[in-house]
Amino acid sequence: MKDYSPSKRKLKDRVRWKLTDYIRRFVRPRSKWTYITLGGPQLFDVKRLLEALDPPQYPNQIISCYQNPRDDQESAREAIKVAERNANELQRRHSLRSGISIIPGTVEGLALDDIQPGNMVVMFLDFERSVSSHLHEIAACVSAGLLKPRDFLFVTSCVNEKFVDGNRQFRVKAAERVAAYVGTIPVKKVTTDLILRYHDFYLIWETVRTASFQTADRRLDCRPLGPLLVYKDTVRMLWLPLRIVHNSPTTSPSHPRLQYLRRA
Repeated sequence: MKDYSPSKRKLKDRVRWKLTDYIRRFVRPRSKWTYITLGGPQLFDVKRLLEALDPPQYPNQIISCYQNPRDDQESAREAIKVAERNANELQRRHSLRSGISIIPGTVEGLALDDIQPGNMVVMFLDFERSVSSHLHEIAACVSAGLLKPRDFLFVTSCVNEKFVDGNRQFRVKAAERVAAYVGTIPVKKVTTDLILRYHDFYLIWETVRTASFQTADRRLDCRPLGPLLVYKDTVRMLWLPLRIVHNSPTTSPSHPRLQYLRRA
């Protein structure tokens, strides 16, 4: 196994390491799986993934979606060219059997035909805003059939204690949602920790269920693989490791745990 010590890495790399740790635990070597990420021109997420995994565990398909709302047309074209050059270099360096696909736009634009048939999907959505701003993208992936039972969904959200405590309108609405989901806590007793623990997970859980309920033969749910990570002193603050599962009316709601990470 490659040496990839999280304690010696930058905080965000420690979260990337957590992702590869889950892949080692749940994805068998030489199995067929697709890695989908929101990569910038430098493809850091893809690079870190390949650096952390041994070759037998590499995905047989990699898709990196790129969109920067601040780019004009010329900047966007140049960024895509840079990403394609970096993709070719990563393919050469790691002896990948297939190329890395650079797709302009978000995951919302992906179709089921973009995924190799029979592949399990590992999707890493490193959002630059709160989850509530991107729920339509997750819903589109569910509705299109990109996310199916046993697939993995890793999501990063820009929410932390300062955001929750400094935004009264958000806090009031979040407390109401958390109280309704948990069912045993009055709204006035919903703490910041409870909001971090439940709110964004609830939004994703509800989105997956609602989007899949539109298809009668494919009702889905999502479950935490482990604790949700709150990491300090950086831009993206909450990381949710989730797995897509079949919906069962007899299954009780999930109660995820929180784990805090700080800069070393």
